[in-house]
Amino acid sequence: MARRAGEVGLRPFEPGEESVEEASVWDDWGVRDAPRLTDLGRMVVTEDDVAVGSVSWHSVYYGPNVASRCYNIGIGLARAARGRGIGSRAQRMLVEHLFDTTAVQRIEASTDVENIAEH
Repeated sequence: MARRAGEVGLRPFEPGEESVEEASVWDDWGVRDAPRLTDLGRMVVTEDDVAVGSVSWHSVYYGPNVASRCYNIGIGLARAARGRGIGSRAQRMLVEHLFDTTAVQRIEASTDVENIAEH
């Protein structure tokens, strides 16, 4: 039987903690050097208070005003944290956080067709 993940949490990045992101899935897809978005938000994903990845979000506009804005979310997990439901729980927590703390009315996510774990 597969080991069930421990307690999953989200917290802000601490100074010098960028290495969490380096261990994430983004390295697998080769986009670490992609241009940074100016309105990117990020939080650390933890399992039992140990950093295992990060979640992020950025604005996407479907019209001319702020009311037409939504957030597009993403996640990157260290290999050892994958396949145990941590990502699903972290993304649900992020969605709840964004709906609770912002005025956004829509949140979306997408993934590469070959990213079977994210389907």
